[in-house]
Amino acid sequence: MAASERLYELWLLYYAQKDLGYLQQWLKAFVGAFKKSISLFSLEPRRPEEAGAEVPLLPLDVLHVLAEQLHQADLEQALLLLKLFIILCRNLENIEAGRGQVLVPRVLALLTKLVAELKGCPPPQDQGAQLENVALHALLLCEGLFDPYQTWRRQQQEVISSKEKSKYKFPPAALPQEFSAFFQESLQNADHLPPILLLRLIHLFCAILAGGKENGQMAVSDGSVKGLLSVVRDWSHGPAPDPRLVPQALEALVGAVHVLHASRTPPRGPELRALLESYFHVLNADCPAGLSSGPEEALVTLRVSMLDAIPMMLACEDRPVLQATFLSNNCFEHLTRLIQNSKLYLQARAPPEGDSDLATRLLTEPNVQKEVFKERIGYPHLQEVLQSHGPPTHRLLQELLNMAVEGDHSMCPPPPIRNEQPILVLVQWLPSLPTAELRLFLAQRLRWLCDSCPASRATCVQAGLVGCLLETLSTGLALEARCQEQLLALLQALGRVSIRPVELRQLLRPPPGLDPGPGGAEAGKARHAGAVIRSLSGMARHQGPARALRYFDLTPSMAGIMVPPVQRWPGPGFTFHAWLCLHPMDIAPTPAPTRPLQRKQLYSFFTSSGSGFEAFFTAAGTLVVAVCTRKEYLTMSLPEVSFADSAWHCVAIVHVPGRRPFSQNLVHVYKDGHLVKTAPLRCPSLSEPFSSCCIGSAGHRTTTTTTGLPMPPVPATLAYTHPALTRSQSVPASTGLGWGSGLVAPLQEGSIDSTLAGTQDTRWGSPTSLEGELGTVAIFHEALQATALWTLCTLGMQHPSSLPSPRPEARGPGVRRHLWGSLLWSGRLWTGFGQRSSKV
Repeated sequence: MAASERLYELWLLYYAQKDLGYLQQWLKAFVGAFKKSISLFSLEPRRPEEAGAEVPLLPLDVLHVLAEQLHQADLEQALLLLKLFIILCRNLENIEAGRGQVLVPRVLALLTKLVAELKGCPPPQDQGAQLENVALHALLLCEGLFDPYQTWRRQQQEVISSKEKSKYKFPPAALPQEFSAFFQESLQNADHLPPILLLRLIHLFCAILAGGKENGQMAVSDGSVKGLLSVVRDWSHGPAPDPRLVPQALEALVGAVHVLHASRTPPRGPELRALLESYFHVLNADCPAGLSSGPEEALVTLRVSMLDAIPMMLACEDRPVLQATFLSNNCFEHLTRLIQNSKLYLQARAPPEGDSDLATRLLTEPNVQKEVFKERIGYPHLQEVLQSHGPPTHRLLQELLNMAVEGDHSMCPPPPIRNEQPILVLVQWLPSLPTAELRLFLAQRLRWLCDSCPASRATCVQAGLVGCLLETLSTGLALEARCQEQLLALLQALGRVSIRPVELRQLLRPPPGLDPGPGGAEAGKARHAGAVIRSLSGMARHQGPARALRYFDLTPSMAGIMVPPVQRWPGPGFTFHAWLCLHPMDIAPTPAPTRPLQRKQLYSFFTSSGSGFEAFFTAAGTLVVAVCTRKEYLTMSLPEVSFADSAWHCVAIVHVPGRRPFSQNLVHVYKDGHLVKTAPLRCPSLSEPFSSCCIGSAGHRTTTTTTGLPMPPVPATLAYTHPALTRSQSVPASTGLGWGSGLVAPLQEGSIDSTLAGTQDTRWGSPTSLEGELGTVAIFHEALQATALWTLCTLGMQHPSSLPSPRPEARGPGVRRHLWGSLLWSGRLWTGFGQRSSKV
């Protein structure tokens, strides 16, 4: 307070005598006291609490008088005033309640004047340096006004959550409408501006977008977008004087895309489409004739940077909507044309290994709907375009492999294959690769990737990779022995899943032009026959845990099995029995937007009013059994029991209604025939017709009206621990329901969690398919006993009579007769929406 009082005394002395000398003394004293807090050339974030506590709150009338001096003062006096205002902005109270509006118009007018002078006739060297210094301080002051919490700087080093932003006490100063015109004019003929000034101008634009939603909406306009694109376009003719300039301009364009896409009132879809159209036009601009190798390399580098920005644009919450906008702007056609026009492989010299070439970026960066690309462009056409450029590099092949897994394929263990089409392209391309080293490299990677997990093997088999491998192996002399060994090993792994008779005959047929090698042609045929026999033997040999030969592939999010509506439940209880296989959750290779919570549905039975019951798995593989009434959504989870281990398991869920008044309703969960958990969960109401009946499908969406505030979303790191409102329930009276001696651990008794009906999508995530494989399924309208469930489990997933036959003459005594009498639905008799896989 002593420093503040002393400075205020100096100000009163100036105000009384109107002596500029006292004003100059006051300014120098103030700036000298806080000059260490001004970091002009550093872009490192500074926490507001580090230097704002000692900065005094300036009276509003003093601020008005000082702001008026900006357009009257010379450069030296303006610089002192700007430093004063920069220091004052450290105390955010000096920005609030219209104080910022006192400064913003005058600082913007000063900036406009300075930029015009710098872009006009070249001033003397000393004066030019002084103009640049004053302009940089003005830009730093604007950043403090429009991004007071330094959100943009901090975002370069950390993730700032929405919760933290909601705690900001002081809003930024309002951005004037004149800013867009100033920004566009400043970026026109930007090569006349000093590079550092241009960089800080674009940095200010990014800070405005990060500082506040309203200012961001105001800053993004046709003029500002054209200005940013002009900067990108201007530096396509040669290397930028500052290597940070183009990445900064692209980050500003990414932010502009997010602002336009997030705008709802009013919607700004036409502006977003115009931005994307202009962006792709710059990306696909023809290389000017007569350019030397330097500018041509700069153009390729610029295009690579623009392609790198595309996935950053798509990194938003409602990504599918933005993907649709990209598709409507013909992004695939633009990118394919860019590949066709690329002269990367037509240059006389071969690009060095690991070069940041253009074609590699084109394969994985447009991470949008692959099915649309398959239908509109076609992967065969992509293969033709790539082959027309000549032999590929290791980097290009690696990017195609990354495209197959939609991530980094070199991770250990590798992620599952999500896009099988690039794999087919690579297998067909393999024989024509120029060197034996490249062919062996690709064959090894294909084997390692496609045989990495059961899900990848099933995906490759369904895509027809077995036939593609056989076609590639039939080329004979084009493949060396080591390369053939890798492909045969992969063929053996896929053959364990499924192989057709025609593929089997093709495998037994010797390829034409077989390499005779030592010993002549007959010896070559013998070696090939031996390799084929070993491959067939490996296909027939059982390895690892038992796997189902017939199952429903419910991996796609829209796959599932629809069961006819049940107008009247014929029995007093409910039993669900199924064989299933779930795979572990993918490990994210890089930081990405948090994936929304999802319920991987095992089954769901709901009435038209929204009540019913279901079971689902979380992303971590935790089984959750739920009952939904008109008022609450009750769940019992099993975090201690793992299902997501890529092995086949038998799961049974039994709802046991209370037999007498005031007796408990119980739920029992069995894994592989053993009781693993029981809990006093309310038995679902079976008196109403079930209009939505789904197995492994996300077909049902709750329609129950929310009667209270929903619970906040659970962070991804805590998504699979469920501390909710615990209902006080007594322990079940009987726990001796396990069968046999295999149950060595004590029976787990679970508590019941409760949330408001209608908030389950917020609490547990939106429903999706099982995202795994589903074998034999049966639903019974009675609560089966442990002995009956053990019998079903011991018959196994492959046994032809693991479920009772629907024919009366096939009924058997004892357990079989009881099962047939209570069977409501059998999954063996239905075909789901998903692809059904079978082994021949």
